Amino acid sequence: NRRANLRLASKSVNMFNKKLSPQVSKTSKYRGVSWYKTRAQWRATIIQDKKQKHLGYFLTELEAFDAYKKACLTLYGFYPYDMKHHPENDDRKDD
Repeated sequence: NRRANLRLASKSVNMFNKKLSPQVSKTSKYRGVSWYKTRAQWRATIIQDKKQKHLGYFLTELEAFDAYKKACLTLYGFYPYDMKHHPENDDRKDD
C-alpha cells in the first residue's frame, strides 16, 4: 500500500472492509440482511453510533440489501464494498 492509495477512515467505517465470518451470516449472503422468522420476511439493519438501526422488512433478500446499501450511502456517503462511490476515489474531473 502506498500513502497515495490510502484514505482516512474511522474505525467503524474501516471495519466495513472486514469480511464476514461464516457464523455471522447464517441466514443471508448479504451484510445487513437477515431472515426474520416471525414475519417470514427479510429484515435490513445497519449499525449507527454503535446502535442497530432497523431499515425495514422486505419480501426479497435483494430488496433488503438495496435498503442497506442506500442507508450506507446516506450515512457514510459511499457503499463500503464498492469504493467507486467513495468521493475520494472518483476519477471524474469537474468540467
